Amino acid sequence: MQALIKPQLKGAILHRHGKQKWTRWEQRAVEKAATTLRERLDCKLVVHLPAAGDYHFIIDVADADSDETRAVAAVLSRALPDLWLVLGRLFVKNGRFFRRRYGYKLSLVPATNVHLPRAIRSALRGCL
Repeated sequence: MQALIKPQLKGAILHRHGKQKWTRWEQRAVEKAATTLRERLDCKLVVHLPAAGDYHFIIDVADADSDETRAVAAVLSRALPDLWLVLGRLFVKNGRFFRRRYGYKLSLVPATNVHLPRAIRSALRGCL
């Protein structure tokens, strides 16, 4: 899309594939972060690692808008700083939350109204 809007970027984008890298290191980082989250937040967290599909890993949650779910996304994105994670309508990279501009545009803007409560931040001290 950027290459269509700004042709000078075409050379930089032309030979780059759209897939995010996924190695054993990333898989171990997800498993380690999930173990840490289970211990510190005392939550049931089941990580699915499908062999094929659009996502490298999937975590089923009851409520995508809960503070605990946002904490899980923040910790996992810190464990995988180069990858984008999807949490409902939010996108997470390196512990920072983003959303689409005006809800439908392709450009992402920081989600300034997404915060974690003090109790959860203190429980996850060192992970965030």
